Amino acid sequence: MTSSSAHSLRVLVVEDEPKLLENLIIGLTHCGLEVTGVADGVGLDSVLAQNSVDVIVLDLGLPGEDGIEIAKRLRKWPNTGLIIVTARGMTEDRIIGFESGADVYFVKPVDIKELAAAIRSIGRRLSQTSKSGWHLDMESSSLITPKKISIRLNAKERTLMKFFLLNIGTDVPRATILDVLELPNEISFYPRLDVMISRLRSKVIASDPLSPLPIQTRYSSGYTFLNEN
Repeated sequence: MTSSSAHSLRVLVVEDEPKLLENLIIGLTHCGLEVTGVADGVGLDSVLAQNSVDVIVLDLGLPGEDGIEIAKRLRKWPNTGLIIVTARGMTEDRIIGFESGADVYFVKPVDIKELAAAIRSIGRRLSQTSKSGWHLDMESSSLITPKKISIRLNAKERTLMKFFLLNIGTDVPRATILDVLELPNEISFYPRLDVMISRLRSKVIASDPLSPLPIQTRYSSGYTFLNEN
């Protein structure tokens, strides 16, 4: 993140339909965001090679490289938010989008004010993540501690940590976490979740004794990732 201020968030819109791209740029700019637009993955790579970006708004039906493949590549930018805006509205399309790294998934047409609100929300979350000192390298599936120690995660642990880092300081019910992990939302699965988090804490301590994982148990509800390093 380059800034914690919503009004200075840098947004990159990737959309191949010229009129829609123009409308998105104008609309988001009027909402107080700093916006750049490109038509495809080549243009996106060119911008990222020269400038830092806070949030990317990505269409899926792009010429050349498909948006889903671009989303997967963007995993190497863990501190950049990703919003997919597409005509693909089937449930399976949404699932693929989220699994490819999307933080938010909108089906066209999208309201500009709602899109701007989503961008600001992601911006606030990423700002908190940056301040916490913990980072997630999605490409290598590794958690980076404040002491810069890299810890390999399995798929469920990676999903869990991405969720926590986007919800720092928020009390999260166990039921919500089970939904995120695509596990049955049943009380009988609560102990399985508790064991998973306990093992993750132990894994972190074993690799970096000076950086205990700041996940605090909320016995009446679930868990909170504390904003500390």
